[in-house]
Order: sequence, then structure tokens, then C-alpha cells
Amino acid sequence: LYLRVLQASEIDEVIDFEQRKLKDVIPNEMEREIASWNARWRKESLNHYLPMGWSFVARDRSQQSPWSDEGLMVGYFLAQPLLF
Repeated sequence: LYLRVLQASEIDEVIDFEQRKLKDVIPNEMEREIASWNARWRKESLNHYLPMGWSFVARDRSQQSPWSDEGLMVGYFLAQPLLF
């Protein structure tokens, strides 16, 4: 696996990754759409947190990705730190 900081340019790939996973869990398209409204991976949330540089992506370089030359996204971590 290749691990690195998740970039704002990868927002569409994260959304696609999550929508494909959601399709396996919720077969109904309308229910999937409603579930995505409160998801942590919604576009507004990603636009806020990704530029901070505290989120990470894991890629499998042995698998091709239509999104990236670095390999297939197999997971990611969204960091939402609490400042005190």
C-alpha cells in the first residue's frame, strides 16, 4: 500500500469510492441519495477538511485506477481535529 496526504483534487474520487460502497449496502437509489446527505464524505465537508492536510489516502499500486496513476484507492482517513 502507498499512503500519503489526501489532496483536494481527489474529492471526486472519494465521493465515487463512497458511492460504490454505499451501493452494496443500500440497493435503492433514492435511499442512497438520502443517506449521502448526512455523510462525512459529502462534498462540502471534503472541501473544508482536505485542504488542511490532515487527511490521508491508501492506494494499492498493483491495481489500476481510472482516477490516478498512483493506483486504486482502497481507503482513506478524514481527520477533523478538535482545537483547544
